[in-house]
Amino acid sequence: VIASGSPLMTEKFSTVVRVKAPEKKNTSIEIAILDPRGDTVMDAQGQLTFKSEEADWTVDWDPTGLRNVGDFQVLVRIGGNPLGTFPLKIEAKADAKP
Repeated sequence: VIASGSPLMTEKFSTVVRVKAPEKKNTSIEIAILDPRGDTVMDAQGQLTFKSEEADWTVDWDPTGLRNVGDFQVLVRIGGNPLGTFPLKIEAKADAKP
């Protein structure tokens, strides 16, 4: 993901989460983007609907202001339970001043 400008803003980007559930039980999903300090900078909630053992959930993120760039984390919760965190690198565009 690229960030640029002053103040620093992300470009529009998307995340896709694929969840496997053999029992095909519909449930809630929450996604949070955490900055390097662990603070939530973006979040989204929704409902997973299973038509097979797998369901994809896509979030189209709008440009968002940031304090800095670096190693962020994507936190995924399914049915209120943390599924895990996954790395997300946010880098400054060549002309951006972090």
